[in-house]
Amino acid sequence: MSSYFTDKQIVPTDQALKKVLGTSFAVWQSLVHTTKTLYPKAVEEWKFPGRNMAGVSG
Repeated sequence: MSSYFTDKQIVPTDQALKKVLGTSFAVWQSLVHTTKTLYPKAVEEWKFPGRNMAGVSG
């Protein structure tokens, strides 16, 4: 599976995330809100892994 977001110059907007995540977008929002509440100094940063990382499971 390849990424929906491939342009490293563009940070995904909430609208783009909602389109891709669908009903899971609410979970994403909750995760972001909880993280920012518990760790106010946290900085949101988007990473774009290369093809070698695609499909890697842990």
